Amino acid sequence: MSTGPERPRIIAITGIPGAGKSSLAQALAERRERSVHLRADTFRRLIVNGAAPVVGGPAHEELFQLRMHHQLAADAAATFSAGAFSVMVQDVFLGTAWPHFLGRLVDYPLAIGRRNVHAVMLAPRPDTVQERAPAWSGPPLAELDAVLREDTPRIGLWLDTTAMGVAEAADHVLAHLGEAVPDPAALPDPLPVSAPGSPSGRVVSRHFSPAEVEHARTYWTEERMRRSTGA
Repeated sequence: MSTGPERPRIIAITGIPGAGKSSLAQALAERRERSVHLRADTFRRLIVNGAAPVVGGPAHEELFQLRMHHQLAADAAATFSAGAFSVMVQDVFLGTAWPHFLGRLVDYPLAIGRRNVHAVMLAPRPDTVQERAPAWSGPPLAELDAVLREDTPRIGLWLDTTAMGVAEAADHVLAHLGEAVPDPAALPDPLPVSAPGSPSGRVVSRHFSPAEVEHARTYWTEERMRRSTGA
């Protein structure tokens, strides 16, 4: 007996660098008939001139660009879902960036419905992550792990993948999608994306938490590594 077409879903996946986000997103996407593996950092890599400096730049510029490419990722995910594609969108969302990104997703009048937006945080032990990412030269992974565990709201499905392979992790996520639905009450209104120095002044004047600043620094450290290797 036919069960009908698959219901499109958006699954947002996050964790510290080396946690296995790309592998899990790809594995989940390969299990759907119509699917997209959306790497949110693609949008920041499209900037030719004017990218926020990797180090030493003003935090508000880094955070503005971070929010901008998160907004673009949410726009793309919503657009793909409107075309009946399931979307696995992955990036490093730490601190308040996690609930704000999810807030952007559920703020759309999604054709698939909010109950089909899911949030997955990968939280393997930092020593395991270090083994997976031996070339990482950014902030200490243990410090980023502390930001994840202490400063990132526990929204959606938090998964310790220390002892899991990719296939097992994908099985677990699919079996627990109900637990991965964000509670709308836990999500803030989306932050404005205003260029530094714009008339609104919203981004410049807003106070950024230490976790947000560290999040931005981590992103641009990753970008420096990509540029140096030509990836």
